[in-house]
Order: sequence, then structure tokens, then C-alpha cells
Amino acid sequence: NEREPPAGDVHYFLAWLKWARGDTLGAADLLRRAQVTPDRGPSPEVDRAAELISAGNSAAGVDALMLAIQRHGLDARLHAMLADAQLRQAPTDPQARVEGLAARVLAPEDGMAWLRWGVIQAYDGRHPEAVRSLERALALGVADPTRAAQVREILAELRRMLPGGALAQEELHRATGDADARSRRGRSP
Repeated sequence: NEREPPAGDVHYFLAWLKWARGDTLGAADLLRRAQVTPDRGPSPEVDRAAELISAGNSAAGVDALMLAIQRHGLDARLHAMLADAQLRQAPTDPQARVEGLAARVLAPEDGMAWLRWGVIQAYDGRHPEAVRSLERALALGVADPTRAAQVREILAELRRMLPGGALAQEELHRATGDADARSRRGRSP
């Protein structure tokens, strides 16, 4: 028996989709309906939440970030920190994806926001989208040369998985070979 999500959760999610499409006024209205103040901050709660998380109290850090977002819903740092904390706790958490999207749409020129979004997409098996997001992250800059090299390695692997990529071709040949072998066995006396 599935239940519908609370209206506030729906408004919150739809707000970030509207923001991504450029409708910031509609998004701000939906945020207000979700009891989130569309204020850019900066949020003074960021440092406290970071302290809690780094001290190993992720649950309290997440709670602090969620409260901060209610007051400063347009502070991209809050959404980024919350997405990261949630992804560490549960990589499949749908709310982490919403927060990752919020961070990306609020800071479209932040390479790290695109990196986070690309990693989420890759984890979810959305490889073509992940490639585009990670390419954008590299174009914008992702902090340090070591991280950039890691992103390039991930991109190379993802490209191999795309249709026409080396892994996809290997799988196609393997599947064709298996089918040919079954066909030959079926004709043997």
C-alpha cells in the first residue's frame, strides 16, 4: 500500500525542476508552499553542520542542514552539504538526488555541483547524462588536478559503457557468440 508523499515534499521537488527550467518565480512560490524561505543566505548554520558531520554526528548535521534550508532555501552550499551527507549515509537516497539537483541549479557555474550530479547520474545508470555532467564539471573546474584526473578516468570508463563504446561492443560480441554456439548445438546430431 503506497501512500502519496506529503504535499510539501512534492512542492519542494517541483520547485527545483522549475528552477532548472528557468522559472525562478514559480520555483520560489513552490518553495514557500513547502515552508522553505527562498533566501540565498549565506546561512550561518553551515559551519555548525560541518562541525557536527566531521565529528561523526551525521544525523545531527543533516538535521541542522534541513533546518537551515527552511530558512535559507537558496543557499547552494546547504544543498550541496546535505546531498553529500545523505549520499555518504545512503547512496540510493532519493532526497540526496533532490538536494544534488538543488545544488546544481542554484550554482550552475560550480564545477563541484556538476561533479556531484554526474556521480549521482552514473550511480543511477544514466551514463550518457553522467558523461555530459562530468564534462561540464571539468570545463568549469573541479578543485585540484588529482580530482580532475579521477574525473577523466571515470569519464573514460563511462564512455566505454555507452552504446558503441568498447564494453558495449564486447557484450554485443559475447552475446552474439553465445547465441551462435547455442544455435550450433541445436543443429548437432
